[in-house]
Amino acid sequence: MLDPVRSGLPPFKDSRRRVNMTLRAPSFLRIVGVAGVLAIVAGPEISLAQVGTTTDKGAPVDRALVDSGIKLTANDAAPYDGFGTAVAISGDTVVVGAPWDDDAGTVSGSAYVFVRSGGTWREQQKLTASDANPRDVFGWAVAINGDAIVVGACHNSYPFFSSGAAYVFVRSGGVWSQQQKLTAGDAAPYDAFGCSVAISGNTVVVGAPLGDSAAAANSGSAYVFEPAESLWIQEAKLTPNDAAFFDLFGNSVAISGGAIVVGAPWDDDAGNASGSAYTFLRTGVVWNQDQKLTANDANALDQFGTSVAISGNTVVVGAPTGDSAAASDSGSVYVFKPVGSPSIQESKLTANDAAFNDRFGASVAIRGDLVAAGAPGADTPNAAHAGGVYLASFGEH
Repeated sequence: MLDPVRSGLPPFKDSRRRVNMTLRAPSFLRIVGVAGVLAIVAGPEISLAQVGTTTDKGAPVDRALVDSGIKLTANDAAPYDGFGTAVAISGDTVVVGAPWDDDAGTVSGSAYVFVRSGGTWREQQKLTASDANPRDVFGWAVAINGDAIVVGACHNSYPFFSSGAAYVFVRSGGVWSQQQKLTAGDAAPYDAFGCSVAISGNTVVVGAPLGDSAAAANSGSAYVFEPAESLWIQEAKLTPNDAAFFDLFGNSVAISGGAIVVGAPWDDDAGNASGSAYTFLRTGVVWNQDQKLTANDANALDQFGTSVAISGNTVVVGAPTGDSAAASDSGSVYVFKPVGSPSIQESKLTANDAAFNDRFGASVAIRGDLVAAGAPGADTPNAAHAGGVYLASFGEH
């Protein structure tokens, strides 16, 4: 779970993806993106693979079989750039964050865009902030929708130290250009604005998990931006009705049309860091909290809400330190339907081979009926904690 300000930058290891009838990712897998039959796996290096076999509704999650795999690397790859810390996919375009790239100084960060043509993937462009500075960690979070990319830089120190920022890039004629730098209207030091980003249509959501609410300091917040002519304007600041200190609301965000999901993994309704997620629905130009989601079997330290995803009428929430029937702290993923009250927990997903500290659910993604969950601590036959990705389908077979 991300706490970039209080904990400092996470450790980085140069490990390699392994495949053994499973889509494998390196350690510290963080984000999974799914588009059609393509899955993106994040780690110190990124892999792209077509994925197939899934499971029946409600069944334990089987490991994904790899039909084929293509490894993407940066043309100017360097040790410890963190390439693959965040990834996103839209159609035939992939964006990859490298927040520890040092082109503009130590961990200033960058992001890379890859496009597919005729079955071949190539690097299209490297993105950096126009005002890049050391320790910005630009590329910590990325999102893409068509010809628009959003990149988070949660340590950016303008207007305040580590208040954070997000950058919008647009593509025209195959060239990506920075359109605008987004900051919170009420930015404050250490907000970590930009630690999570999402985009759907013309709406951008940016999480600030250490931002303040009217009810509590450092409870977290999320911001909604909409375009107005050539500018992006802050439309709303989202905070939960029951905001409390250090809930980390905004640690994860997701959006689909007029629905937003925000994770708060350190909410403590069922004990310290049991976690929660909130849904917000839009009526006109107003966003209102619709429901607070928690696991039916919530426990302290589950960190439910570390990751969130939404597609159509389904919300998926990861709890990477939740328990399974097989092992404690192995992680779990929860599926809720429909979007909007009353949304109920439909399924709890756990891995068939769940083991202690797998962190299954550290990242989640959904596209239609296909759910993907990352388990950065999962073992392979050849290496401990090499990480894995699991898939499940809720469609008819």
